Amino acid sequence: LFAPAGKYIRSMRMDRVRPHGFVFLRNGGFVLGGAVQTPEGAGLPLHLLSSAGTLVRSFGPERIVARMNAPSPVFAASGTDALWVAEESNYRMERVDTSGATRRVVVVPNRWLPAFPDAAARDAATSAQHPDLERGYVSSVFEVGEGQLCLTLRVAARDAAQVPMTYDPKSESGTVLTDETTIRIHETVIEVLDLKARRLVTRHRVPGMAVLANDGTLVSPAVTDDGLMQFEVFALRVRR
Repeated sequence: LFAPAGKYIRSMRMDRVRPHGFVFLRNGGFVLGGAVQTPEGAGLPLHLLSSAGTLVRSFGPERIVARMNAPSPVFAASGTDALWVAEESNYRMERVDTSGATRRVVVVPNRWLPAFPDAAARDAATSAQHPDLERGYVSSVFEVGEGQLCLTLRVAARDAAQVPMTYDPKSESGTVLTDETTIRIHETVIEVLDLKARRLVTRHRVPGMAVLANDGTLVSPAVTDDGLMQFEVFALRVRR
């Protein structure tokens, strides 16, 4: 764990865990996303840990199944002891508390994200123009304030079909996606939802694979001229 300024705080070792991100809670604990190989945690996507790193319980929507090779669950803190959990394959969010109880469900019809019954069905519906691309999916979520959610959706770039691929004879498709290519063939749609009014407040589209961090900033990866990966951090402001 590191402080915001980059100072090292401490580290913890956890066995039988394949983590996919975590968020801190106001009560001092934190929630880990991913797969935990325990009888109680099998198949559940979220895991509550104490401030000392001890596993307290596993929970989460049953629709989102955690497997060792599954995509990361998309989630963010909400209030003191609750989280917003987004389904990757549908524009559907659940607000759950750390006991596993569902407090609210939000389903948003949206043209960026056609509904699929599960992630496997979404992956099967790849782009006809570019077989390396997945269909759009929710990549991050953040509670802007009471009654508002900010989400990012990863979609294919408008010029994805024109982005040159790197040839690799060992690849099944004959091409390989470098970090730079992967970033260039994607774009990110940022949307803010008013949950009370059930309407879209604003939408903005940016190049690359940006995601929302735990503090609400937007983090976007980029590749330098030297081939090194760097991250650009942006502050977001919703105009009223």
